[in-house]
Parts: sequence; C-alpha cells; structure tokens
Amino acid sequence: MKLEYLDLGKSGASLNNMNKGLVRLFSYTNEERRNLENDIREVVIKRAESLQLHELSYIEALNCKVTFRLAEVDEGLVLVSQNEFICSLTTAEFLNLVERITLCDHGHTWLYGEGDEQLSFLLSPGLGGW
Repeated sequence: MKLEYLDLGKSGASLNNMNKGLVRLFSYTNEERRNLENDIREVVIKRAESLQLHELSYIEALNCKVTFRLAEVDEGLVLVSQNEFICSLTTAEFLNLVERITLCDHGHTWLYGEGDEQLSFLLSPGLGGW
C-alpha cells in the first residue's frame, strides 16, 4: 500500500492559501486493506489513539505523512506542515470511512471529500490510476 500527496494547485501554494490537493492510498493488496480497516477500528475507534499511517509497516509513504485522530467534530483532512496532514473525524465518520474501505473492491472510493474539498482523501486499488 502506497501513500502519496498530489498537489493539484499551483506550485508555491502556501499553507494559508492552498489550492486543492489529494492524498491517496493506492496499489494495495486485500490483506493490506484489511490491516488498515482493523488498525482504524482498534487504534482510533476503540482505543481513541492517533494512528500514524506513514508509520504502519504495510504502508510505504512516498512523500507525505498522515495521522488519523478522533475528534468531537469532523474537521476532515488538514495540512499542518509541509506534506504532513491530520485527519480529524468523529467516531461515526471513522466508522463510515472503514465501511468505504471494506466496500472498495474495484475502482476508487473517497475516504474524505469527493474531490470538491480543499483537500480530499482517495483510496484506489490500482498502481496509480483512478
């Protein structure tokens, strides 16, 4: 499973005035997908701890860091420093996210946003295609 950030805005965009960007998980096996589902359920939902995707043994972080964190309100995916993101969601939204991961057998699915957010999060099983 690979983790990558694609800056879809103009080069030189600042943290305060950033154009759209896309974080994606792609090129994964069914086992890696199940591991991600289980880690989100166990670490984020059950234990209410942060989960650093870029540090998981089955994820190869190509150019970014992403941390999942439980929150009182859905804040979504936020850029906190150069290519470092925090995804803060409620328990209900993390449960929805896990369900979307489970159902993503073919094609792609939006884990957060639908391409219309400032930052969106995409799950795509292919080698970089959508």
